[in-house]
Amino acid sequence: MTQSDNSKPVVLHVDDNDAMACLLRHALRQKKVDVDVFRLCNGEDAMLYLAHMGTFEGAPHPAVVVLDLNLPKKHGHEILAEIRQDASLQHVPVIVFTSSVRAADRERSLALGANHYFCKGDLETFGAVSQQILDYLPASPTS
Repeated sequence: MTQSDNSKPVVLHVDDNDAMACLLRHALRQKKVDVDVFRLCNGEDAMLYLAHMGTFEGAPHPAVVVLDLNLPKKHGHEILAEIRQDASLQHVPVIVFTSSVRAADRERSLALGANHYFCKGDLETFGAVSQQILDYLPASPTS
């Protein structure tokens, strides 16, 4: 894997639903957010990416993680707990973006250190998530 263009922040999007991934990319384009979105479809790959292991050696450090909860191989809560226990990742904002409307999932996600919790819904929700991503990105240097 090659290093990303250093001028663009990386958004790590962990979601196994192709339609959701497409809609999030569309919402980011609508906001004119200049990022590289790196998508993974399961929890194990997400942790390998974040640890820069295996095929993800040399992967760029994400500026923001957008995390679904119901993932193959490792649940989003497990990923969130591991991120918050890793000193090199603790500062990375994590936005939980899931289909779960369960209050218990929201409460647990926030207790584990999620910065925000959004339920997948209409296009306005995708716009809100993309705005939140934008708010976490480092300011672009002025020319």
